[in-house]
Amino acid sequence: MTGRQLSTGSKGKWGSFMVEMVRPPRLTYSGVVTSDWASSVAQHLLYEAVTLADQNHLEVVEIWVSDDLSIYMRHVRAGAKLGLRVEELGVDPMVGTPARSSDLVGDSVYHSLYDTPPVRDWRDALGFEWWGDEPGEGWAAGVDRARTSTLVHRA
Repeated sequence: MTGRQLSTGSKGKWGSFMVEMVRPPRLTYSGVVTSDWASSVAQHLLYEAVTLADQNHLEVVEIWVSDDLSIYMRHVRAGAKLGLRVEELGVDPMVGTPARSSDLVGDSVYHSLYDTPPVRDWRDALGFEWWGDEPGEGWAAGVDRARTSTLVHRA
């Protein structure tokens, strides 16, 4: 495991404190998306987003795994309030091949954040514009689904 100290200086993005961000353990894909797999991919997504936040002007608001094992992420980039949902966690989204490890999928999901379409599918009550894999029950119900884990939540 490797750690990286993050300092926000006067920007205040993460408050006036130091955060020790440690790379989460990598899981090898077993061929089945499980709660542990989805959580590990979400942890790697968070790691990439936090360690690269200052250089890419990205602020994570919250990341969670829903009970259908999809990842939801609210974030702010260049002043835009965005939401992303990723359902296909058994596939590397950058290349479309079967997943190999949770760190590679998390990294690919992170980089897909920069492919945000100019027009998003839905705006939630908090003003976040959502895109990605639309839930079968629609965006409003999908965003409100039960969560199996929440990695970041800032009020």
